[in-house]
Amino acid sequence: IATEYFLGSGNISDVAGGLMLQEIDPDTGKTRDAGKVGTGFDATMRAEILTWEFPCVVEIKYDKQEPDSGKLRFPVFLRRRDDKGVDECIGIPLTDEEE
Repeated sequence: IATEYFLGSGNISDVAGGLMLQEIDPDTGKTRDAGKVGTGFDATMRAEILTWEFPCVVEIKYDKQEPDSGKLRFPVFLRRRDDKGVDECIGIPLTDEEE
């Protein structure tokens, strides 16, 4: 779930630098932080993001998800998913490292 955008810096300071991400915790049903994504966008998409309504569903490719925090490691934006609802973004159960 993309909850909002953040502005870029330097030569992309007038467009979106990336998206803040959340997912639904399968244990509690509440949203939890999944980090942010700032790669995978072309110039047109960075400008278009400024007009999106949030929250919205996006597809992200990533290396792994941190087991303790749920944050995505090395996320890359693939596309916006208008065919999916926010309520369908159920995350994986996280493990407690102390167990």
